[in-house]
Amino acid sequence: MQFSMAETALNPGERKLPIDRSIALLSVPIATARLEQSKFAQPAGWSNAHAGSADFSAVCLIAGRALAQQQKVPVGLIDASMGGTPIEAWLPYDGLRLAGGPERAVAILDAFRADPVAAEAQFGEGLDAMWKMPPPPGQDPDRPRMGYANLFNAMIAPLQGLKFAGVIWYQGENNTRREDARIAYQTQLRALLASWRKRFGQTLPFVIVQLAPFGPLAGEPVESNWAEVREAQRRVAQEDPYAE
Repeated sequence: MQFSMAETALNPGERKLPIDRSIALLSVPIATARLEQSKFAQPAGWSNAHAGSADFSAVCLIAGRALAQQQKVPVGLIDASMGGTPIEAWLPYDGLRLAGGPERAVAILDAFRADPVAAEAQFGEGLDAMWKMPPPPGQDPDRPRMGYANLFNAMIAPLQGLKFAGVIWYQGENNTRREDARIAYQTQLRALLASWRKRFGQTLPFVIVQLAPFGPLAGEPVESNWAEVREAQRRVAQEDPYAE
């Protein structure tokens, strides 16, 4: 989702269109936080897409153009994205509990929310590890890679109070490295939809983008966590009346 317009293979004439004058953009500053924030980590303001969109999410802007053209209305787009992140980082505290664990992680979060100073003293490095981002591709997957609620706290929570027409959810690569990838991701994605709707409206529509193909093609059927996450995304979209 963080893949920018500047990185696309679009022709120069496709990078700036007349319809862009009717599209407003807001890029959420990338940040993490251990508790929900009411403001972004850095100042952020709206800009016009026609004035420049090179750093903006390509998926978000191209979808916004289609909406503006089809609906004949001005469109506001908010890009809150960070590549390579786990779904746990985008789940709020109540969403993590709804997803059912892990029990130790939820217990540590409970302690931190109740008394941050005491939790730091009790859990030490174990607490710090909960907010370490996942390692880049190719690094040891056993290194700490959890980021429970930290991106939601810093990048989504400050948006509360705004009204949204819908959400494009494009994430999942990081979670293909987990055991029981389909079952875990399916549960977590359901919890994310429910917990975000609790904040932004019970019928908030979601467009769930399945993971794009990546890597060499297999010559015969094989076990694939990538396929498992894609299937989890398909099932959640199929069962949810406000998702596709």
